[in-house]
Amino acid sequence: MGQSFAVRQALARAAEQRSQYAAAKVTSQASQPRTDISPVTGQSVQTPAERRSRTEATSKRTYAALDYAEAHPSETAEWTKTWNAGGETPSGVCPSCEAMNGQTVRVDESFKDGNAGPPAHPSCSCSIELDEKQLTFGEIWMRRLAQ
Repeated sequence: MGQSFAVRQALARAAEQRSQYAAAKVTSQASQPRTDISPVTGQSVQTPAERRSRTEATSKRTYAALDYAEAHPSETAEWTKTWNAGGETPSGVCPSCEAMNGQTVRVDESFKDGNAGPPAHPSCSCSIELDEKQLTFGEIWMRRLAQ
């Protein structure tokens, strides 16, 4: 999977701390003007704290799903993940994630952009959907022989 379970836990804890810090700064940044980042992602205007908060939440959802798949291995099934682009623009999909929308790969593989999953950019609201694909009898035996 690229990163061990312990490393992902450490990253999730660091992300939680950054989220708490960002939430604490929301009050101080409320008077700051919102930044229009629509040329990059097609999103509405947001403060830096709002962007950080959304990005961290997306990252946590992704790693929680990957941790679940890692914690529940199966000899008769294979975990896959599908990229679901978020509805960030009036058309429903941000330009940066449009290429990944609907792409399905094994849980231990990366998507086309090289990431394990969302976020692909600041303020990304995409998600991954896990699916447990049942293996055929032949695939199960091939796995056992390879071990």
